Amino acid sequence: MQALLVFVAACENGTNGISIVGDSADVAAQKIADALCTRQQQCGVWSIDCMRQPDGKQMCTGHISASDPRTDCQGKTLAAWEMNLMCAMPVSSEMMQVQTCVNDTVELPCVSQSQLDEAANQLEAGHNPDPHFGTAPSCLALAPIFADCPQN
Repeated sequence: MQALLVFVAACENGTNGISIVGDSADVAAQKIADALCTRQQQCGVWSIDCMRQPDGKQMCTGHISASDPRTDCQGKTLAAWEMNLMCAMPVSSEMMQVQTCVNDTVELPCVSQSQLDEAANQLEAGHNPDPHFGTAPSCLALAPIFADCPQN
């Protein structure tokens, strides 16, 4: 589940959010993919890459890159969410949690290069940055819902 949200920088998309409670898995997955891929198009994709230097020190660099073409994002995101929703078969209250997570995620400000640089510096210094960096707090509640589903 975390893989669906983590390396996509969040950006406000100016909408009132999605509504998926009561939708079938395929319809809900399409709405989720549309929202997350729109955000990805607006803000790009972020990552932090680390390499061990010959002297043993770790060197980390944060990158924000242009997003995958929208069709790539749609295909990957739609398939992953359809699989998870059909696997977990969430009840209405759980679908509300998924809806809240997606809506909160698209409303997060974009992850900035300075935030990535700070996280990379923390890694280089041997500290772990916040493991939920760039993730809406409401998304943390999704882990138990999808615990028995294959990881994407």
